[in-house]
Amino acid sequence: MKQEQSAQALIRSWKNQGLVILDGASQAELKKLEQACGVRLPEDFKNYLSCANGMQIDDWDDNMIRFWPLQEIRAPTGMIPPLDSSPPTSLIFADYLIDSHFFALEFSANSEVRVINLSSERKAVIAGSFSEFIDLCLAKNLPL
Repeated sequence: MKQEQSAQALIRSWKNQGLVILDGASQAELKKLEQACGVRLPEDFKNYLSCANGMQIDDWDDNMIRFWPLQEIRAPTGMIPPLDSSPPTSLIFADYLIDSHFFALEFSANSEVRVINLSSERKAVIAGSFSEFIDLCLAKNLPL
């Protein structure tokens, strides 16, 4: 599915579930996140955030996933900046079962961005892109 189609399909799914969808983020807000984190967000993720800026604090979808609004997206280390000046290698954008697992964009040195599942026991790649992650969510086929 194309990037825009994936984001729109996710939004339709949320609407069908009766979820409140937060208004999309502005280009200025997206740029501010990129600058603050020292990363370049992938286009499919920016497209999604410009259409829907995550979910309200007490909402989650049928997969028990809560997609976070822009203001909550963070590096896995929390709000404490890393000791060196290097940018984060991943940014958490969603959680599963109220923080039992986290989903994050992982940034590689060769500019690839994939989606990983972070838990206290492991880190696992689950999608080669944010669009692929959405497609897995919509198919209810996420490897957890």
